[in-house]
Order: sequence, then structure tokens, then C-alpha cells
Amino acid sequence: MKECNYNGTKCWEANVVPDATIPQLLVNGTNIVDLKNGGIKPLAAKINTITLTAGEMTYNLNDYTSSGTINITGKATITGSPKSQYLQINLKDGADVTLQNVNMEKHYSPITCEGNVTIKLSGTNRITGGNGTLSVSGENSTLTIKEVSPSGSLELKTSDKYSPSALSLEDGANLIIESGNITADASRSELSGNSAAGIGGSCGDITINGGTIIAKGGIGGPGIGAGVYGTCGIITITGGKIEAIGGHGYHGSSIDACGAGIGAGTNASYKEIKISGDATVKATGGCWENDPNRWAYDIGPGYNSSSSCGTVTIENPANVTAAKGRIYGQ
Repeated sequence: MKECNYNGTKCWEANVVPDATIPQLLVNGTNIVDLKNGGIKPLAAKINTITLTAGEMTYNLNDYTSSGTINITGKATITGSPKSQYLQINLKDGADVTLQNVNMEKHYSPITCEGNVTIKLSGTNRITGGNGTLSVSGENSTLTIKEVSPSGSLELKTSDKYSPSALSLEDGANLIIESGNITADASRSELSGNSAAGIGGSCGDITINGGTIIAKGGIGGPGIGAGVYGTCGIITITGGKIEAIGGHGYHGSSIDACGAGIGAGTNASYKEIKISGDATVKATGGCWENDPNRWAYDIGPGYNSSSSCGTVTIENPANVTAAKGRIYGQ
């Protein structure tokens, strides 16, 4: 097809076989889409007005052999494993995406989100990233995660010591987890300046209403909450089974680098922590290996956190275990 102009009307010119029906279109050069009602039959030597309503797209990452960017704004299913470690998926405002058995290993920046985005989990999904694994940015952005198949899972891991948080919430972005088996492991992140929380960073509000979640912070970072030098809004947990482990310090790193299980990392702060409903929570704060007196709260501030950290409220019947018995204000 060739773009052209007919009496001031922008259109596309194509050679058409007489009485031939076009049953499919190729979208974005990679996706073959079936047209409804058997297809369309354009008229020769006429301007044919065709109205198309985009449905759900399917992106099979096995078909992507080189670097590039996939921008998604509507409904889509993503599956497979790309051959290039530099393929990036950008989820824009309004994206409603199902991850179905996605495997992205050691990618530079695998999945980024901006705006209001929903990720649904189907099957087993594993993503490892160096410059952000699953990252959300924008003060008004909210990522919602839920499962659409029994035991839909998502495993997020940082790939090296320079990596930021595993599920990285930056610029005040918010997170809502409704369901799913989610592991967010930033334990390979060893540079405190990267705000290496398991889930969090410099974030807005974090809300967990269900699911089975394991979150591990990197050096100085919390399992869930504000990463090193970061701020976090309200952390609300109303359901699910959550285990959160703060990052430890070690010889060669700052002796102050200890993150809370839930709350804040070194030199960081949060607004408030609220745990209620049928949530089952186990939280473990980190400490420096050579000095157990330098420790972070299991739930609350990290070691040497900002004095502006807020209150911790736990309401029955929530089942909360603080591994070292350290809950801020209690």
C-alpha cells in the first residue's frame, strides 16, 4: 500500500484483485489480525472507507530477535522469550496486559509503566533486569497487579549490584496488588544509592489486598517501602500472605546500610503503615553483619532512617510476625 492524497483526503492506494476479500491485516509489522465478518472487499478505483476497531493484541516475544521497543496502550497478551536482551516493553496509560509465561533474562530494562496500567498474571513469568526490572514512574501513575489464572505468578529479580528495586516505583508512583504469587528480589543490588527495595523506591502509596508475596531488599533497602534516600506514602496491607526481608549491610558497605522488612531503608522515610483484615505478615529487618546493634525495624524505619517516618497501626484479626520483635512505636 502507498500513502496518497485524493482531492485533499489522505488515503492509501493499493492494487486490489477484483472481488477479492481481505481476511487479515498485518499490524506493527509482526502481528497478523483476523478481521471480523470474514474480512473486507474493497471496490476497485474507489475510495473505500474502512473503520477498524482494535481488539486485544498478542505479542509473542519469541518473534523478536533484535533490540527495540514495544509500546502498548490497550489490551494485550504478552508471551514467550525474546532473543535480544535489549528489547524493552513500555506500558502506557490505559494498558491492560496479560503476562502469560513470559521469560526475560538479564534484560537491560525489560518492562516500564507510566500512567494507569493493569498487569494480569497467567502461568509462570520470570523477569530479570539490570536497569530496572519492572518499573513504574510518574506521580499520578498506578500499577495494578492481579492473577487471571490459578497460581498466576511473577518473579522479579535484579541482575547485578547496580540494579534499582526489583518492582521499582519511582517519582511517587503507586502500586496495588490484588492477587497472584509475586517474588520481588533486589538482594543482588549492593549500591545503596539505587534505592534497592524489593517493592518500592521513591514511591507513592503501596496497597496489598491479596496474593502471596515475597519481597527482599538490597543493601540498605527494605523488603517493601522506601528505598535508600527515598520517600514513600502510605503502605496498606489488608489481605494476602506477605514475607518482607530488609537488606543487610556487610563489610565494605556503609555500616548504616540496613533496611526494614516493611517501611524504610537507610536515610529514607514513609508516611504511614497500616496492616489489617485477614493479612498474614512476616517481616524481618536487616542489620550490619559485624554489629548487631545497628539494626532496622522489622516494621518501621531502617537503621538511620529519616525522623519523619510515620506510625505503624496493626488491627485484628491481622496475623503479624516481627522476626526480631521490632515494630516501630510498639
